[in-house]
Order: sequence, then structure tokens, then C-alpha cells
Amino acid sequence: NPTQIAKCFPMQNQLFDVAIFDEASQIPLQNALGAIQRSKRIVVAGDHQQMGPSSFFKAQSEETIDLLHQASFYWKNVGLKHHYRSEHPELLRFSNYHFYNNELITFPSFKQEKTPVNWHFSENGIFDERKNEIEAKAVALYIEKVIESKEMIGIVAFSETQLAEIYTQLSPQTKEKLEVRLDSDTAFFKALENVQGEECDQLIISLGYGKNENGEFHMR
Repeated sequence: NPTQIAKCFPMQNQLFDVAIFDEASQIPLQNALGAIQRSKRIVVAGDHQQMGPSSFFKAQSEETIDLLHQASFYWKNVGLKHHYRSEHPELLRFSNYHFYNNELITFPSFKQEKTPVNWHFSENGIFDERKNEIEAKAVALYIEKVIESKEMIGIVAFSETQLAEIYTQLSPQTKEKLEVRLDSDTAFFKALENVQGEECDQLIISLGYGKNENGEFHMR
């Protein structure tokens, strides 16, 4: 990390042949300067469409500038078009259309009989006090159905409050099974801002947001 570089290596130009920064949208610019100063060549890799550093969610007076933003403005850009993580092209179709101008190339899987994305609408859900209890109950019931699956399961809510509400709605038996799976790294249970690079076979996402008890939907 930047502190170790400062402590262990002299402030000497071209000390390293090359420095590679991965996930550069997550690196505050000031954290990268020490390694940049000591390197002959720099490779900065990242995705502008990813969420920025987690400090975005913290109250602060100064805006955090990430390394990717600054490097892409001043240095040569090379686009990487091949997306290899999603086995089914449909998993990336929405993002490819709305964020990447349909320029990403996906590798089709040899098994495409399944529909990879399914929507479940909680028709009577009410968003109140930053949570949606009806939706949380529906998610909890689904978790109870799949908790003993041999697949890697990911559970993500769009806020810590909604995540806590989902956990509250789980039965004591399912909570215990979930804790065992979390301890054995066969599942993860996180709010959106804490998800970075996790992979799973089945991903359960709770948006949570909806109309309030007066039928109003606030676009905050």
C-alpha cells in the first residue's frame, strides 16, 4: 500500500521498471503518487462505469479524485472490449446497451437454455423509513428456498437498512444456515457499496425502493 512504499523504498525516480494499478477507479489519486514517482512506466487499468471509491458514501467536504479519471485525461487510452466474466451474454446486455454503447464483446456460453435474469415484483411493497418490509419478506422466503443449494449464493441490498430488514425477516434456522455459509465463504450478504469483485452462481438483489404510503416515489 502507499504507506509501505513510502517507508520501504527511497524517493528515487525510475526505481521500478513498471507500476501496474488495477481497479484504478477505486484508488484515490493521492494514494498512487508515490508509486508513480518511482516508476519508469505506468499502466492504469479500470472502468469508468464502476462505482468510485467507497469514500463517496461518507460525508466529507472535499471531492475524491480517483487515479483512473486523472490518468485517462492526461495519458493515452486503450479500450478493452472483451468481457469474459459472464457465461451468458444476457447477463451483460443491459449494461452493454446503457453504459458501453454496445461495444463490449461477450463470449456466448455453450449452455444457454436458462434465462439468466429473472425479475420478481413485490406489488404491495411500501418504502418507509428507508426500507421495504414487503420486499424484504419476499427476499427472505426466497433465501430460505435456496440456502441449502450447493451453488455460491450472493445476496445484495441497495442499502444497509434494507439488508438489515432482510436479515430480520429470516427464520432463526435460516439465519443459522446463512451464518455457516458466510463463515465457509460459500455465500456473501452485503449492501451495494461493499460489493467489489465478488462472484457467485446465483445473485439475489433487493432494490428496496418504491412508493411510500402516500403513493409517492421520490427520486433521491
